[in-house]
Amino acid sequence: MVTGTHQEFLYQDKLKVIELRLVSDENGQESCAWIAPDYGMNLCRLRIGKDTVIDFDLEALTDDFSGTPLLYPTPNRVYHGVFRYQGKTYVQEKRGVLVTSHGLLYNEPLSVDGIEETTESIAIKGHADFLPGKAYFEAFPFVHRLSVSYTLTLDGIRFDYRIENMGNMELPYGIALHPYFIKLDGEEDTLITAPYQATYLNIEEDLIPTGYLEQTEGKETDLNKYRSVGSCDLDHVYTGYHGGETAILYRKRKKKVVLQASEEFTHLVVYTPPGMPFFCMENQTCATDAHNLYAKGFQKESGLEFVKSGASAGGFISYRIEDVPSPEGESFSN
Repeated sequence: MVTGTHQEFLYQDKLKVIELRLVSDENGQESCAWIAPDYGMNLCRLRIGKDTVIDFDLEALTDDFSGTPLLYPTPNRVYHGVFRYQGKTYVQEKRGVLVTSHGLLYNEPLSVDGIEETTESIAIKGHADFLPGKAYFEAFPFVHRLSVSYTLTLDGIRFDYRIENMGNMELPYGIALHPYFIKLDGEEDTLITAPYQATYLNIEEDLIPTGYLEQTEGKETDLNKYRSVGSCDLDHVYTGYHGGETAILYRKRKKKVVLQASEEFTHLVVYTPPGMPFFCMENQTCATDAHNLYAKGFQKESGLEFVKSGASAGGFISYRIEDVPSPEGESFSN
């Protein structure tokens, strides 16, 4: 059994936060999540036990990207902020500003629908309606509701989403989370693995994919075995998952974060900026610039998802923290 509590407060007089907290009735183990509903229901902090595995910079969160932005309906970059779908051109302009990356909701308020507790978890639920009159509807004029939730347990957190298409057109979408994981054990003792077979070849100046793939085996992008984040300099979209764990290993702490997702999350973005305290491993349903890739004939490569008129679709992403035995005798690349 666990005891769940929640509170709302203003962080540094600027950011409204809803804190979810769980405490084990047996051993006092704790977990804590901070959610910022006015910024796309951003999971801005996740702490399991004593370890804060996801964190944020306030200025970056409110003016740019930090915490865990929700990327929808066009994750990652869109070429010149314009995409084609079924012969029509859509300009991603919101309040007169062209949006070229990370979708339309990361800096928008979502409605909070409530907080639910069970004997093992506490969850927050919310939604965004794409309807006439909404600024983001002008950029993505498909009538629908996106519902989301975060469910906190003692060993991690799960994100669920559901799309209800209330319009008369098929809805083409992509969705992702962009978590800023912390290098808790530094550059050399924070390691990552992702069992994916290929990355996208990009137009170098803006990282827009050409639609063609390059195999990862033996390349700088190969993450099929654990590698330290300090040995990587990646900003790549992966595809071709072939089984096994996508995970972060904190070698000194003897803990790992296991990333899992439902089957439509066929892509993973890995971003490891040198010298920064964070790195990103982003489960995505699609490639960068997915709508345009689809329109160019790269339909499978795009990963674009669809919801028929009157239908619904959904899925999940979870981050689970586990203890690991001593890595002595195991092989972890650097």
